[in-house]
Amino acid sequence: MGKLETPLLIVGHGHNATLYIARVFQSIGLQVGHGAVCADGSTSWAFSHLLRTELPNIGLPVNTKILHQTRNPLFVINSILVTNIWEVVANRAASRGAKWVPHESLPEKAMRWWLIWSKFANQIAQYRYKVEDLDSVFHEILRFLGHDQVPLPKISKTTNKHVCSHDYSWAKLREINCELCDEVISMTRLYGYEVNV
Repeated sequence: MGKLETPLLIVGHGHNATLYIARVFQSIGLQVGHGAVCADGSTSWAFSHLLRTELPNIGLPVNTKILHQTRNPLFVINSILVTNIWEVVANRAASRGAKWVPHESLPEKAMRWWLIWSKFANQIAQYRYKVEDLDSVFHEILRFLGHDQVPLPKISKTTNKHVCSHDYSWAKLREINCELCDEVISMTRLYGYEVNV
């Protein structure tokens, strides 16, 4: 075990359980930061918009192994409605030429953020998995990283549980913006999640 030969970067979306997965790797002896780059890498939604050639700017080599962690998008969208970093998100989206609509409603912004960041992650990640399936894919992830096989550590999955009073259904999100929601649903199904509208 010990230090990885090639660092890892786990990207995705805010409220996608990146703190949880950082703690999983830390518990097997890897120096993986959450939102910060450590010796073995990092987990952060904030790096999803970067190109591989830009990784040295945050202290990672261009040959970093990049994983995309997903979480049920409906849970993520409801969870991020409480965020207050829309200006940061808008600026990073604009830096990559992504369509951002500043005057949209909060649910529309949440859907658009999820969709844009998913597209960013799709462009750079070499391996994608659902955090809900971690029990069954952890051995594959370790093999991909060139790490010895060890059991998945028992870390609380509510490590960073965000308090959320919103409970938008897919049907309600479609009422708010049908075209945007259908695009999100299409990506959600691509990721292997069931959608009941």
